[in-house]
Amino acid sequence: MRWSRPLLLPLLVGVGIIVAGAMGQQSTPPAQPAGTAKPTPPPFKPAMADPAASKILEEALQAKRLDWVQTTLWQQVDVQGLSFQAEGAYQSAPDNRLHLNLVVHVGDTTGKLEVISDGTTLWETTQVGDGERTISKKIRLKDILESLNKPEVAKEMRDEFLESQSFYGVLPLLQSIHQRMLVTKKENMSWRGSDVTLLTAEWNNDVAKAITQDGKQAWPQFFPRQCRLFLDAKTRWPHRVEWLGPTPGREDSVIVQMEFRNPKHEPMSPEVCKREFTFNPGKEPSVDQTDDLKNALRYRNQQLTAQRGKAAPKK
Repeated sequence: MRWSRPLLLPLLVGVGIIVAGAMGQQSTPPAQPAGTAKPTPPPFKPAMADPAASKILEEALQAKRLDWVQTTLWQQVDVQGLSFQAEGAYQSAPDNRLHLNLVVHVGDTTGKLEVISDGTTLWETTQVGDGERTISKKIRLKDILESLNKPEVAKEMRDEFLESQSFYGVLPLLQSIHQRMLVTKKENMSWRGSDVTLLTAEWNNDVAKAITQDGKQAWPQFFPRQCRLFLDAKTRWPHRVEWLGPTPGREDSVIVQMEFRNPKHEPMSPEVCKREFTFNPGKEPSVDQTDDLKNALRYRNQQLTAQRGKAAPKK
């Protein structure tokens, strides 16, 4: 059994995680076996945005109903020999409040992942099989957000953090796609009896060049290259999101897929909010990871600042 914690954390597949990995990548390509010619990657082709398709994504972003969300989240991931499914309740409210309660299936093993944020502190608990529940994460969210709002912190850093945490929600997911990807195509179709608009999005050219080192390397296997959004034709609700990337023997196939089922958007009462977005750790031991996260964010901010300096035009 392989219980991959890094994959279980960002179950909504934060765009910022992918971008941070690409932008911060400093590794050299693996050495080729002796006598093996290095394959030539295909020429870099910049993505071209479709204005009409981009407008549809903007319509989805403007939906006020995304402030309050109650839905069933389903996700399946198939990467590098690891496959798992997750399903459970997802609830989010304004001010970074979240309650995510998922059952995760990895092979023959079943686990549970719960994330609760009241907007001030984020807690995460995990349980594998019949084992005891453990508090795997505690972050003083308010402290982190205050440090990210300092003038010396790059805006991209704030975006990446919010996207990398599982509390960020459906709306910031769409915002991230809008900011870092180009919508290249739209198609009207029927999906499970519902009329939907299928949008295809690709990384913007800056991200694509970072991933391929300016087109010198082939696109990494199991690394998302394209996103497909199944938006409701009337409400623009994202029924389904797919991430596609190259896999062995295939050019592009679905490696991550998620669905947001049976959504509701009514505001919750204060009593319900208190019940759903409050966590009581009791006497369970926990390790506060706030300071470690601040150090990691400080290092990432230095990277972004250096990258911006290199990209600035010379006078």
